[in-house]
Amino acid sequence: MNFHNDLIIAILLFSSVPTVFGNEQTQYVNVIKDMLIASLTDQGSYDVRFGAVKACVNYLLVHEKDNNILNHFKDLLPPILTVSFRLLNIILAQIISIF
Repeated sequence: MNFHNDLIIAILLFSSVPTVFGNEQTQYVNVIKDMLIASLTDQGSYDVRFGAVKACVNYLLVHEKDNNILNHFKDLLPPILTVSFRLLNIILAQIISIF
């Protein structure tokens, strides 16, 4: 395995269980944010970035009523949108190539 494969697995696990830190989440909130930002901006793998979008969205949905978390993670919105637009461009290019 290589680093990006391990990172993809970690991101997918976190996106599946965004509450993995449980009661200790408060002490890891900056680590979580740093991990998500690093994954969203990873230049080595689109799969890491696309997985990071899913992880971010799932994490924020779990905490949708926690304004402190939402405010703390608001800097994630620009990279989430950037990666999402890139994904949409890839999908559109594939659809266009079919026709």
